[in-house]
Amino acid sequence: MRGVIRVALIAVALLGTLAAPVAAGPFEDGVAAYGRADYSTAFQLFRRLAEQGDASAQFNLGHVYNKGQAGG
Repeated sequence: MRGVIRVALIAVALLGTLAAPVAAGPFEDGVAAYGRADYSTAFQLFRRLAEQGDASAQFNLGHVYNKGQAGG
């Protein structure tokens, strides 16, 4: 199950980069922060986007909560 979630996060991150290849934004910054285990920053970035209705950020925010890594 853990591997499935990791693959899903990678897929979401890749899809996000295809949508906006010109410049990285808050979502990509959140993915990068999560990748370097900076969960507090990832949480904050995903939460702001999730509140604006970004489904990918909502998914990733749920993952952060599920893993007990929410610290914002």
